[in-house]
Amino acid sequence: MRGIFSKGFEKPSECQTLGIKPLLDGKNMLLQAQSGHGKTAIFATAILNNIDTNAPAKEAIQAIVLVPNRDLARQVTAEIESLGQYLEPPLRIQCCVGSPNTKTEEARDERIALVKTLRITPPHVLVGTMGRIVDLAEGRDRSGPVVWLKNTKFLVLDEADEMLFDCRNPNGEAEHGGTAKASSSNYVMLQGLARKLNQGTQIVLVSATFAPETTKAAQEIFPRSSFVLNTLEDRELNRANIQQFYVVVHRNDERVWLPELMQLKLSTLEKLVSIFANGQIYCFCTNRSQVDMVMKANNYAGTRYTVNIEDFKSGKKTVLVCTNALARGLDVQAASVVINFDLCDPQRYMQRIGRVGRFGRAGTAISIIPPYQVDKSSGRNYSIQHITEAYHNTINRWDFLQGDYPPRDPFVLQLPGFGIEQDLLNGAREAEAEAAAEAGVEGLSKGMAEMGVGN
Repeated sequence: MRGIFSKGFEKPSECQTLGIKPLLDGKNMLLQAQSGHGKTAIFATAILNNIDTNAPAKEAIQAIVLVPNRDLARQVTAEIESLGQYLEPPLRIQCCVGSPNTKTEEARDERIALVKTLRITPPHVLVGTMGRIVDLAEGRDRSGPVVWLKNTKFLVLDEADEMLFDCRNPNGEAEHGGTAKASSSNYVMLQGLARKLNQGTQIVLVSATFAPETTKAAQEIFPRSSFVLNTLEDRELNRANIQQFYVVVHRNDERVWLPELMQLKLSTLEKLVSIFANGQIYCFCTNRSQVDMVMKANNYAGTRYTVNIEDFKSGKKTVLVCTNALARGLDVQAASVVINFDLCDPQRYMQRIGRVGRFGRAGTAISIIPPYQVDKSSGRNYSIQHITEAYHNTINRWDFLQGDYPPRDPFVLQLPGFGIEQDLLNGAREAEAEAAAEAGVEGLSKGMAEMGVGN
């Protein structure tokens, strides 16, 4: 409890109220809630409540948390470490990320140091990516297994839908039409880990969304486990605290060649970034090539754009250009705007915009689209209509290029960018713009404090 109160939490979110008790009662769970509702704190609380830090070294590893990427692994590790900082004897937690393919001397040295640590002082909690944990549990590099799971009490899959997105049937055939080798599938690797667990291990799958394939995969991988499904109501899942808009880039007709469409999108992106100049922005692209294109177009002295997460977190750069790989887990409290340079499927759309509006804070999401992605009539895979029908959320058209502005409701007024965009466009004095931005940030900080969100 001291760890919880030390982080400034005063009362649980609705998600935490629903999830903590069943986990403390030993239930296996599929926990669904959008980003920013404190899902990590739920399973961290359950883990720490049952950890025996007096356990002998050979029985030390009692909880394993699997995550889809390195950044989320480090973030989850820090969260559990913070909540468990007052345990006695002290909690040992290890973050394990990387690839078993040690191509450089530095990478090999890091792995040797990690193996040595795990063997001499095994942690109570192990957090890492699937490949690295499997590598350590199976001893793929001929050094033999380093991690033993027979005493593991908890196995958590954070962002389970992402980790099992390529869910496959037991024969290794891709259920999403993919052709990747089954041996590299998370499904197959997780099956291998599941066989090493004892029958009483508590299984927790956490995600902002649960596709039918994910729940099916969970039952196949853990056939002896029955799951309790805890999910927030639709009003929580549709992100009502995030103002959602789309901007249509077009000429008089809808026939726009791809190079011209990209140029129109780049121009629109530049204008949007200027409007939200006083905030931090995620710019999501479909693939790495598109990220490179956006960065190349904005490669000039003093640019606000970056692909470096640390530069974005520190505030050195204010626009993070990224792919869907960062649509989950990354938490930058100062960020309030998501710009979708390209539209995506409804599930990933909700994951992207979940980077803002965390813990009920205000947020804004804007998608830059051609005319044919407004509705389903064109037969395209992705459209605004696909998203609104899937999640019952409201996405309004914003013709800001024609001088139109969104309504200023209480959510929007809290955003640093929205309070001053008219002044910025009209060429107001820089000092006045900065003062308005500071006032917006102070108001947002006060709101966060009232919700019990610590620094």
